[in-house]
Amino acid sequence: MEELFGGINMTWKKLILFAVICGVYTGVMALIPATKDTSFRDISISFEWWILFAILIIAAASVYGFLDQRSHTYDTSLLASGSETAGIEYDDSYKVYLEDPSFGDVRIGYEEPIDSYLIYASFTKTGDTVLVLESPDGETYSYDISIGRDTYDIHRRSP
Repeated sequence: MEELFGGINMTWKKLILFAVICGVYTGVMALIPATKDTSFRDISISFEWWILFAILIIAAASVYGFLDQRSHTYDTSLLASGSETAGIEYDDSYKVYLEDPSFGDVRIGYEEPIDSYLIYASFTKTGDTVLVLESPDGETYSYDISIGRDTYDIHRRSP
């Protein structure tokens, strides 16, 4: 998907800033006498068009602000038992949890096709938290997780 849009990290703030810059550019172009009877003048000739565009941008930003506050969920697998990131072999006798449960739920499950245990997560918000994996004898392994809207980054803390 990134290749489709050139890898541009376009957020709503950047989009609104881009729209404002485009509006200023269009306004400046409309003031230049050489643009008389061109498309630069045609779109900027009416104050009503500017008001309509401003309302649409404000509405889009408001809707996004409202939607962004809602809880969203995405499901993913985080760690495979014995993987380099996990650094340990674990099974379903281990406990797994997030230090801050408001970020979502995690669980251990067995994946038969790859004959391995995985830690699965259902994230409900973005931010940074810690995943804790606890062995049956009480030894804990901690992993820093940075959760995005549809991605995550995980690193094991040094023992």
